[in-house]
Amino acid sequence: MVFDVTWEERAEGMIVVRPSGHLDSDTYTIFEDALGPRLGQATRFMVFDMEALDYISSAGLRVLFKAVKALEAQGSTYLLSNLKPQIRKVFEIINALPDMRIFKDIEEVDAYLDVIQQREMARAKEEPLPEDP
Repeated sequence: MVFDVTWEERAEGMIVVRPSGHLDSDTYTIFEDALGPRLGQATRFMVFDMEALDYISSAGLRVLFKAVKALEAQGSTYLLSNLKPQIRKVFEIINALPDMRIFKDIEEVDAYLDVIQQREMARAKEEPLPEDP
């Protein structure tokens, strides 16, 4: 089966990764190679838009969870969106859903990130400025 990965930088530090096709033992290295350079410190948010993903095997899950672990280790946030029913079922079976942030679509992700940024801006306004030395 055919597999491809595209990505888009939607804002500074926010990358949307779009796997498509079948992510399995024959294609997981394509996914792994695509994610590697994007797991750097400059990535604050990584959104996995799964709208075009039709199938995921344990090899694909392993790459995804490895990326999630790397993102968490550097203090970055990961989000999933557009899970098809069969993909969502796999996550449910392995009990991964309660720990993951999953959204209906990219618009819902954008709304979530907008709220986070507004909260941070409000906090910054409330914090006193440091005194001059």
